[in-house]
Amino acid sequence: MRSWRNYSTMSESRMREFFRNLPLLATGFSFLRLRGGGIRQFQFVYPGLISVVLCIAIIDWDSFSYEFLPGRNLGPITATIGVISGFFIAALAAVSTFQSPNLDQKINGYGVTEPSAKSTRQEATRRRLLTKLFGYCTVLSVLALLLPLVGELSADWVESLLDRRFARLTARLFEVVYMFVNGSLFVSALLGIHYLVDRIHR
Repeated sequence: MRSWRNYSTMSESRMREFFRNLPLLATGFSFLRLRGGGIRQFQFVYPGLISVVLCIAIIDWDSFSYEFLPGRNLGPITATIGVISGFFIAALAAVSTFQSPNLDQKINGYGVTEPSAKSTRQEATRRRLLTKLFGYCTVLSVLALLLPLVGELSADWVESLLDRRFARLTARLFEVVYMFVNGSLFVSALLGIHYLVDRIHR
């Protein structure tokens, strides 16, 4: 009886630890928790506008196919994202470890804030902003590489599980998510380049 109680206690402890550590996997999205300085436009507005254009230009809304972007060759896009993802990782490592007093100062004129340990908000330093930004770019590049693969592999499974009409709708919604990820990646990459070229020095 005692051994069963010990086993039950250990199982509950492991489950609590499992769910406690699960949010750590979403750390790459902490860029979306930044506020102020017009950062919302770069998080959602500009990527949303670009994704709308991509959806209109690329997605075949009249298609009866339940496959992911049927008839579209994603090879060049995937190859390009695979190359630039290495740049994001290198930039993240460089910004995180580079010793410079400028990186630990606030960005003049922006006032971007982040959550602090005391449930309040504090102004982000250049280092904190750039690490969050390039971490977000890295996660987006991974998603941009995985989404087409998942879409292609799950097409038959979705078609067999759902009605054909809902399967086509699911495929189109999956494509919209893919367009938003690419729009966010494009905007975030340009924002990161802007900070590295200009704002990091003043």
